[in-house]
Amino acid sequence: MWFFYTLIPCLLIDGVAILPAPQNLSVQSTNMKHLLTWSPVTVPGEIIYYFVEYQGEYESLYMSHVWIPSSWCSPTKGPECDITDDITATVPYNLRVRATQGSQTSAWSTLKPPFNRNSTILTPPGMDVTKDGFHLVIKLEDLGSQFEFLVAYWRREPGAKEHVKVVRSRGIPVHLETMEPGAAYCVKVQTFVKAIGRHSPFSQTECVKVQGETLPLALALFGFVGFMLILVVVPLSIWKMGRLLRHSCCPVVVLPDTLILELYVTTTLSPTAALTLVQPSCTSTFALVIIF
Repeated sequence: MWFFYTLIPCLLIDGVAILPAPQNLSVQSTNMKHLLTWSPVTVPGEIIYYFVEYQGEYESLYMSHVWIPSSWCSPTKGPECDITDDITATVPYNLRVRATQGSQTSAWSTLKPPFNRNSTILTPPGMDVTKDGFHLVIKLEDLGSQFEFLVAYWRREPGAKEHVKVVRSRGIPVHLETMEPGAAYCVKVQTFVKAIGRHSPFSQTECVKVQGETLPLALALFGFVGFMLILVVVPLSIWKMGRLLRHSCCPVVVLPDTLILELYVTTTLSPTAALTLVQPSCTSTFALVIIF
């Protein structure tokens, strides 16, 4: 019978019909995202709206306990409210909800105990560890502007030193280290929220291995062969080009017999001398050659 009475759509108090108040208020908070939930109020054939209000430390102490309507949930149809934008300080917040349907209104239900965002559950971000050539690269999930990430990485070998790098860029690949060929490197990460001074646990470790020396040796071999070919081909080409230019610009000319004049002169050195008129190569003038 008690269950039947909880489903009664309205109650009579002093002759005025009111709705039952929402029950089971709680806040689910993960990675600084805060969601207030409650049990729905049921009225057959009717749409129920809910109003959510909050009161922080400032409102409670300095503004005479004033309540402020939630940014996104005044009103709302569903039995939940994202209060992330309303919770702006690390102090206790009072939260309350009431239901309305037409002119009918329920009493306020208040969250007990008050909510403080430092109780949020922090989880490691999603990460993608890759290698770009010999570069170790990590890309992290964007959890919001309040988050920093502590990335620990090391070479997978006995006694290896662990390095830690603070990463603030979100959703952008970040270079961690230049890897040595054939070595494996491992990475793990945790979140840190300065506003509440807390860390998440570390993520599971992910490792990548860079390719060994085979490719660099092959590239070195090809480079050496290419260098030797250049040393052989270039001088040979220069020599061949020189011969072609010499034969085209300065050909060897053999004069026919009709152009050779032999003059016999008598000198004191020899009784006879042959005077020959020839045209050497690479000149247009004739030379006078005396043959003794």
